[in-house]
Amino acid sequence: MIKNIGGKIKILALIVGYGGVAVSVLGCVGNLITGLDNYYLDSSAVTAPLIGLMVYPVICLVSMLLLYGFGQLVENLDKLVEMITKEESGK
Repeated sequence: MIKNIGGKIKILALIVGYGGVAVSVLGCVGNLITGLDNYYLDSSAVTAPLIGLMVYPVICLVSMLLLYGFGQLVENLDKLVEMITKEESGK
């Protein structure tokens, strides 16, 4: 579980990011369909899911990028430590 942790973080970032986008889009579309029944009673029943449809996927994608970048940082750090230890052992 501890081997190749950077790659696992990157895979987790992709799953969380794209899964979050899918869940948020499906949830907002479901709320929008439900809100259309009550549109004449309350117009916010339609506007709130529309705003959510624009905001939630962006939040998921930005968080995915941050987590993916952290995974890339961990991978690069592991490679750097390997290079330094090879140089020190070769001297």
